[in-house]
Amino acid sequence: MASALLALTKNIGIFTTVHTSFHHPVVIDKELATIDDVGNGRAGLNVVCGWNTTEYAAFGIKFWQQHEDRDRYSHEWFDVIKNLWWRKEPFDWNGQFFKLKDIYSFPL
Repeated sequence: MASALLALTKNIGIFTTVHTSFHHPVVIDKELATIDDVGNGRAGLNVVCGWNTTEYAAFGIKFWQQHEDRDRYSHEWFDVIKNLWWRKEPFDWNGQFFKLKDIYSFPL
């Protein structure tokens, strides 16, 4: 839907919201790069970390009871995204939550 709206318009920007626990950062990067490419730079990203245990249970996702744990996960998630945006060559990521090899950013 976002790509279609951007393709059919010239001035509006479209933001998408992603939940860090429910969406892998590399997949989101590729999706956002594609949407942004279609919209000539008019795509934006809203990142949420979540707190609702019912949502986590519905998706079968681990819920960290401590806010600090969720915060560390979300910070690393966003660090992966930022590195995908800034780096021009493939790179490895060996963090606490993500172990990634030869990742790089490009539109789908």
